[in-house]
Amino acid sequence: MPFSQFEQEDRRLVLLRLLAEDADYKINSSILQRGLELYGHSVSRDKLHSEIAWLTEQDLVTEQRTGCGPHPARPRCRPGQSDCARCKTSGAGSLKENRYGR
Repeated sequence: MPFSQFEQEDRRLVLLRLLAEDADYKINSSILQRGLELYGHSVSRDKLHSEIAWLTEQDLVTEQRTGCGPHPARPRCRPGQSDCARCKTSGAGSLKENRYGR
């Protein structure tokens, strides 16, 4: 197995572990990115969203997307944060572990 495949599989496992450790199994993508860093995976937002998309396609997580304006790559904007100039939100995403096959 190539090392890059090992890293990719480990990233996905870490994402699932982080969700499993959360009380309501929901974590926004900003926190997931920081959690990956704690486990030794420093990845770009684009790479993180690719992993989230793969986990969603496998029906392992459910991704909640909300937004304001044209932010197709940004999951879930949250009011009161200031990273997103257009809507004054961070564009943070939220994932929920799909514990019952849904």
